[in-house]
Amino acid sequence: VRSFAQSRVVMHAVWSDPADSDDAMRAGVHLDSARGGEIPEFGIDISDRWCHKNKIGLIIRSHQFCKEGFKVLHGGKVVTVFSARNYFSDETLDTSNDCALLLLAQDPNGHLRVYPKRLAATPVSSRGRQAGAAELLQQIV
Repeated sequence: VRSFAQSRVVMHAVWSDPADSDDAMRAGVHLDSARGGEIPEFGIDISDRWCHKNKIGLIIRSHQFCKEGFKVLHGGKVVTVFSARNYFSDETLDTSNDCALLLLAQDPNGHLRVYPKRLAATPVSSRGRQAGAAELLQQIV
Protein backbone atom coordinates (compact mmCIF):
# COMPACT_ATOMS: atom_id res chain seq x y z
CA VAL A 1 0.00 0.00 0.00
CA ARG A 2 1.36 3.36 -0.97
CA SER A 3 1.69 6.12 1.52
CA PHE A 4 -0.38 9.27 1.19
CA ALA A 5 2.74 11.19 0.11
CA GLN A 6 3.51 8.66 -2.66
CA SER A 7 -0.10 8.73 -3.86
CA ARG A 8 -0.04 12.52 -3.93
CA VAL A 9 3.16 12.56 -6.03
CA VAL A 10 1.60 10.15 -8.53
CA MET A 11 -1.63 12.18 -8.64
CA HIS A 12 0.30 15.38 -9.28
CA ALA A 13 2.42 13.78 -12.00
CA VAL A 14 -0.63 12.40 -13.80
CA TRP A 15 -3.11 15.26 -13.40
CA SER A 16 -1.02 18.45 -13.33
CA ASP A 17 -1.63 21.01 -16.07
CA PRO A 18 0.66 23.40 -17.91
CA ALA A 19 0.07 27.10 -17.26
CA ASP A 20 -1.74 28.77 -20.14
CA SER A 21 0.79 31.57 -20.10
CA ASP A 22 4.52 31.48 -20.79
CA ASP A 23 4.86 34.62 -18.66
CA ALA A 24 7.43 34.60 -15.86
CA MET A 25 4.61 35.19 -13.37
CA ARG A 26 3.37 31.65 -14.10
CA ALA A 27 6.81 30.06 -13.62
CA GLY A 28 7.25 27.26 -11.13
CA VAL A 29 4.48 25.09 -9.69
CA HIS A 30 1.21 26.50 -8.36
CA LEU A 31 -1.64 24.80 -6.54
CA ASP A 32 -4.22 27.29 -7.77
CA SER A 33 -5.03 25.77 -11.16
CA ALA A 34 -8.44 25.94 -12.78
CA ARG A 35 -9.03 22.31 -11.72
CA GLY A 36 -8.88 23.18 -8.06
CA GLY A 37 -6.35 23.69 -5.32
CA GLU A 38 -5.16 20.07 -5.21
CA ILE A 39 -4.11 19.85 -8.85
CA PRO A 40 -0.85 21.68 -9.61
CA GLU A 41 -0.18 23.90 -12.57
CA PHE A 42 3.38 24.15 -13.90
CA GLY A 43 5.15 26.89 -15.82
CA ILE A 44 7.34 26.95 -18.90
CA ASP A 45 10.47 26.73 -16.73
CA ILE A 46 9.35 23.34 -15.39
CA SER A 47 8.66 22.06 -18.92
CA ASP A 48 12.06 23.30 -20.12
CA ARG A 49 13.89 21.70 -17.19
CA TRP A 50 12.03 18.38 -17.48
CA CYS A 51 12.65 18.12 -21.24
CA HIS A 52 16.34 18.97 -20.80
CA LYS A 53 16.80 16.49 -17.94
CA ASN A 54 15.09 13.69 -19.89
CA LYS A 55 16.68 14.59 -23.25
CA ILE A 56 13.36 15.03 -25.05
CA GLY A 57 11.96 17.91 -27.07
CA LEU A 58 8.21 17.48 -26.58
CA ILE A 59 5.69 16.48 -23.93
CA ILE A 60 2.44 15.11 -25.38
CA ARG A 61 -0.40 14.99 -22.89
CA SER A 62 -4.16 14.70 -22.73
CA HIS A 63 -6.93 14.64 -20.12
CA GLN A 64 -7.57 18.39 -20.36
CA PHE A 65 -10.42 19.92 -22.36
CA CYS A 66 -9.37 21.95 -25.44
CA LYS A 67 -12.19 23.56 -27.43
CA GLU A 68 -10.10 23.40 -30.63
CA GLY A 69 -9.01 19.77 -30.01
CA PHE A 70 -5.37 20.53 -29.29
CA LYS A 71 -3.23 23.27 -27.80
CA VAL A 72 0.49 24.00 -28.10
CA LEU A 73 2.05 25.56 -25.00
CA HIS A 74 5.37 26.46 -23.41
CA GLY A 75 7.18 27.52 -26.54
CA GLY A 76 6.17 24.37 -28.41
CA LYS A 77 7.45 21.96 -25.75
CA VAL A 78 3.99 20.88 -24.54
CA VAL A 79 1.06 19.71 -26.67
CA THR A 80 -2.29 18.91 -25.12
CA VAL A 81 -4.57 16.78 -27.29
CA PHE A 82 -8.28 16.25 -26.56
CA SER A 83 -9.88 13.39 -28.47
CA ALA A 84 -13.53 13.66 -27.40
CA ARG A 85 -15.51 15.64 -29.96
CA ASN A 86 -18.66 17.39 -28.71
CA TYR A 87 -17.71 16.50 -25.12
CA PHE A 88 -20.10 19.04 -23.58
CA SER A 89 -22.49 19.03 -26.53
CA ASP A 90 -25.90 20.50 -25.85
CA GLU A 91 -28.35 21.25 -28.65
CA THR A 92 -29.59 24.41 -26.91
CA LEU A 93 -26.14 25.90 -26.25
CA ASP A 94 -23.04 26.50 -28.35
CA THR A 95 -20.91 24.06 -26.36
CA SER A 96 -19.60 21.85 -29.15
CA ASN A 97 -15.86 21.28 -29.41
CA ASP A 98 -13.45 19.88 -31.95
CA CYS A 99 -11.29 16.87 -31.22
CA ALA A 100 -7.81 16.03 -32.44
CA LEU A 101 -5.25 13.34 -32.89
CA LEU A 102 -1.53 13.64 -33.47
CA LEU A 103 0.20 12.00 -36.40
CA LEU A 104 3.87 11.19 -35.81
CA ALA A 105 5.92 10.83 -38.98
CA GLN A 106 9.44 11.32 -40.29
CA ASP A 107 10.08 14.34 -42.46
CA PRO A 108 12.25 14.05 -45.60
CA ASN A 109 15.36 14.66 -43.44
CA GLY A 110 14.56 11.75 -41.12
CA HIS A 111 13.41 13.91 -38.19
CA LEU A 112 10.32 12.88 -36.27
CA ARG A 113 7.55 15.47 -36.68
CA VAL A 114 4.20 15.86 -34.97
CA TYR A 115 1.26 16.82 -37.17
CA PRO A 116 -2.00 17.65 -35.39
CA LYS A 117 -5.18 16.64 -37.19
CA ARG A 118 -8.28 18.45 -36.00
CA LEU A 119 -11.76 17.03 -36.53
CA ALA A 120 -14.36 19.76 -36.45
CA ALA A 121 -17.31 19.57 -34.11
CA THR A 122 -20.47 18.32 -35.72
CA PRO A 123 -23.95 19.50 -34.86
CA VAL A 124 -26.36 16.89 -33.63
CA SER A 125 -28.58 15.94 -36.57
CA SER A 126 -32.34 16.20 -36.54
CA ARG A 127 -32.45 12.48 -35.69
CA GLY A 128 -30.33 13.17 -32.60
CA ARG A 129 -27.23 11.24 -33.59
CA GLN A 130 -23.68 12.39 -34.14
CA ALA A 131 -21.40 11.38 -37.00
CA GLY A 132 -20.54 7.69 -37.03
CA ALA A 133 -17.14 6.03 -37.32
CA ALA A 134 -17.25 5.85 -41.15
CA GLU A 135 -17.96 9.58 -41.37
CA LEU A 136 -15.07 10.34 -38.99
CA LEU A 137 -12.65 8.20 -41.01
CA GLN A 138 -13.57 10.14 -44.16
CA GLN A 139 -12.54 13.36 -42.40
CA ILE A 140 -9.14 11.97 -41.38
CA VAL A 141 -8.07 10.70 -44.82
